[in-house]
Amino acid sequence: MINVTKRDRQIAFPAVVSILMLLFCACVPQGQMPTSGGWSGDSAYPVIEKFEAYPPKVTEGGTSTLHWRTRNAISVTISGIGEVPTSGSREVTIGKEGTYVLTAAGRDGRTVSHEKNIGMYTIAGNIPKPPIIEKFEAHPPGAMAGDTITLRWRTRNALSAAISGIGNVPLNGERAVAPGITYVLTVTGYGGQRITAERGTTVYQPQVIGENPDPPLQLKDDKPAIIPGEIVRPNRPIRVIPIRALPAPMLQSPPSGKRFSHYPRRTTLSWSAVQGAAAYTVEIDCYGCCRANRWCTDIGRTHKMVKSIRSTTYTFNFVGAQPGRWRVWAVDQNGNPGGKSAWWTFSYTR
Repeated sequence: MINVTKRDRQIAFPAVVSILMLLFCACVPQGQMPTSGGWSGDSAYPVIEKFEAYPPKVTEGGTSTLHWRTRNAISVTISGIGEVPTSGSREVTIGKEGTYVLTAAGRDGRTVSHEKNIGMYTIAGNIPKPPIIEKFEAHPPGAMAGDTITLRWRTRNALSAAISGIGNVPLNGERAVAPGITYVLTVTGYGGQRITAERGTTVYQPQVIGENPDPPLQLKDDKPAIIPGEIVRPNRPIRVIPIRALPAPMLQSPPSGKRFSHYPRRTTLSWSAVQGAAAYTVEIDCYGCCRANRWCTDIGRTHKMVKSIRSTTYTFNFVGAQPGRWRVWAVDQNGNPGGKSAWWTFSYTR
């Protein structure tokens, strides 16, 4: 029988640990040691680089925007939302529960998750004041094509502001923009409350009214003062006045930001009628269809455009479980397009 003294155990234990560590390192290829964020050197292991919420604290019923970025992931899901792009952002409305879990899956099936809790103000707490849009105007309300108009806005109790077609803007300011578009100002408060205001603008088209009559010929000795062989070309100025193009239709349904979970993804769009419209054109955009994490129109492409619609509704099957957006404009009997509506968004979870 071998007697092992306490001193022998003290010498042997570190040696055993060193041998086990050497065996472990030999089994793991170089550059693939595990880290807290995944296997940093393994290109197949998914990594969550960012998962944040802004604002991080809201009132119940307020909105916050989740922002995430992953690496080496082939699919990403968020609890309560479903499948989402591998990197992107999504606005959420906070009810009684404000906890979201993002799970990223790699090519070999390995997954990694991260949880984000969006806090809520309590009734007894310091609840922030709701945001207010004090002014949102267009000067002048319309202009000729190629000219610009000026949007002016002023807000109060706001955390952030954005205008459709422009992006994030200062809380108070002005911006020169093109006419013929309906602009939507969206303001978010410190508690996540969100309000919007819409301002339509008009593009004027030139219209020929007619030609001035020929000026009378000057007479000399009761005869026209015309040199033989010379062609008389009297000056005929053309009277041109701007005419108002058709206004943009008012979108009705589905409401912007609507999330659907039904399949097939049959979607019906509707908008208000425009007086003088002979037809309507609908444009449908898709997020991630033409390029990852981008709208098709952002890279100069068109996902779907339908012309010569004679009614104020259009039904179609959307392409996939991802975000989409749509807009519409009227066309008069001469084929002239009117102002385009703002983009309204929707999304499918499956």
